[in-house]
Amino acid sequence: MKSTIPVYIPNLEFRKDRRKSVVAQFSGREEFEVHIVPAIKHSNGAWGLWQTFYQIVSLATEKKYPFFIFCEDDHIFSDNYDTEFLKESIKEADSLGADLLSGGMSWIDCPVQVTERLFWVKAFNGMQFTIIFKRFYHTILTFSNKKGYITDSFLSGLSDNIFVLYPYISTQADFGYSDVTSKNNIRDRVPSLFKNTLLQLDKLNKVRLFYQQFLFENIFTIPDDLSLPTYIINLPNRIDRRESIKQQFSKYNVFEVLFIDACIDSHANVGLWKSICKIIKMAEQGDDEVILVCEDDHIFTNDFRINFFLKQVWLAGMMGTDILSGGIGGFGNIVPVKSGLFWVDWLWCTQFIVIYRRAFSTILNASFKDTDVADEFLSRLLTNKLIIYPFISVQKEFGYSDVTKANNNIGNISWLFNRSKDKGNIYLRTLMKYGIIKNEQYTLKACLDSMHIKALHLGCGTNILKGWLNTDINTNDYVSYLNAENPFPIEDNTLDYIFSEHMFEHLTYESGKSMLKECYRTLKYGGVLRLTTPTLDFLMTLYYEPQKKTHQDYARWSLQQFAPQMYAEFNNGEYDLLIALVVNNFMHFWGHQMIYNHSLLYKMMEKAGFKNIKRCPIGSSEHPYLCCLEHHGDVIPEWANEMESMAIEASK
Repeated sequence: MKSTIPVYIPNLEFRKDRRKSVVAQFSGREEFEVHIVPAIKHSNGAWGLWQTFYQIVSLATEKKYPFFIFCEDDHIFSDNYDTEFLKESIKEADSLGADLLSGGMSWIDCPVQVTERLFWVKAFNGMQFTIIFKRFYHTILTFSNKKGYITDSFLSGLSDNIFVLYPYISTQADFGYSDVTSKNNIRDRVPSLFKNTLLQLDKLNKVRLFYQQFLFENIFTIPDDLSLPTYIINLPNRIDRRESIKQQFSKYNVFEVLFIDACIDSHANVGLWKSICKIIKMAEQGDDEVILVCEDDHIFTNDFRINFFLKQVWLAGMMGTDILSGGIGGFGNIVPVKSGLFWVDWLWCTQFIVIYRRAFSTILNASFKDTDVADEFLSRLLTNKLIIYPFISVQKEFGYSDVTKANNNIGNISWLFNRSKDKGNIYLRTLMKYGIIKNEQYTLKACLDSMHIKALHLGCGTNILKGWLNTDINTNDYVSYLNAENPFPIEDNTLDYIFSEHMFEHLTYESGKSMLKECYRTLKYGGVLRLTTPTLDFLMTLYYEPQKKTHQDYARWSLQQFAPQMYAEFNNGEYDLLIALVVNNFMHFWGHQMIYNHSLLYKMMEKAGFKNIKRCPIGSSEHPYLCCLEHHGDVIPEWANEMESMAIEASK
């Protein structure tokens, strides 16, 4: 790490109050190399901030800084600031592949605590003290410097490797006005945003520490005679619902099912609450320690495993849980506990809830109003709330809701559960990515179980294919984590198709062999692998035939696009020189490890066990499911993609 940390602070010349304030903040702090730079003035403050930020990233690229700090002139250090804490945190974030590390954020989305002092976030607001790492420079500079992006929101969309320090070392001074966000012109609004967001992280950290004290997980056995009192709320005239729910529990003898006539009230929400209280009173009289309360629209998902569920119920009880939900239609933040259990700050939906005796009296003594709704009320009432994820329960759509009229307008209640599932997957992939939980096999299996045609997309990047299980080492809302260098967490003879485009060349020779063996192992007999990768054959033809116009066109385009400095130095009509540069770049740029010709790749596939190996045109296949998959032509011109790429298919 540099002995001093470069800091760039944009400031409008007439903002003398801000300049004086921020200079005072860094005064005497010898660990920083501070540069005050003229901010670009624009009627749209966000436009000016982006332009200024873009110029600073360009400068950092030229100076080859491993990282720098972008600091707005309203930054102030918090009482938590410590030089060593900052430097060690930067090292830690860098080791985790961070693109961006913030000293404090005013708003965050989906925070995940990955170390004692670092939270990963999906999105954020607040640029007043932001470390930008070298690996992020090129991505930022790829975008236009002629537009006025909202910097923090835009960066959130560019990276899945954003972190914030905990506790905060930076907040914003309140000058009573904001150049970027007009809402922040309200006095004291900005400090309150930082305070509330930090309190949110405080809460998540306390929850994590609370559950860390429970070390047991596999040191007990579930009693063979375990049974779970199961109370199902149903109106006698809801025959369709009654038959549906009976079918759900018919296969499992551990559930002691008892149908409870729902309480009728002019306010359906009050009727549901009375029904829950009625059940709890019955459970108290029967000395039940734990009960399952189900509404009659519950259905099990493909992720339900009876023995694992019983273990989760047992574990949750040993950890002092009040309520455990099998599936929810909404939540704020979650914290991993163990064995597929997560603490949740609030929850929607009560179609499948396990309630423990310790919560009985709290629920019965609570004052429930006409304006309350059971799920939200339980969230406020109870502290130790856990959910099972992936969900084992969702609501079946019967076309109406007795409790929440708004749900009748949604059209399909599954929309809420799907939205929650998507959000839960963000957490799950992040937790797996940083090794906090290690149940990726369970997650991928659940995804594959739900697919009629089991098709795996390796190294998908931004090419999200409908009907495929899209995987990558970098994840987002639609991408599951899978490292193709490692054994796939997928059972033998599972997959119908595997596809990978412009990823194989990023693996070493040994890792490439391993991936082909894993593809062969996990494919069904007759299953097909389609591999699209750059070809060495093209490079050799390019090199030995520099006089061809198509090759000259390619050389000019490639260097102008990816190595303009080289092009400027050698653009004198000697195409053999330009092509020599192109070939070298092709071998070494973009993280390429191996470039194959078709003969070598054929032989490697053959050694892995594949047969019927053949080369196909880009976008074409005799298998309809493998047609029109390639999208590298969206990144570079299609004519260039077709010249440099080969697609090979092979079957097991």
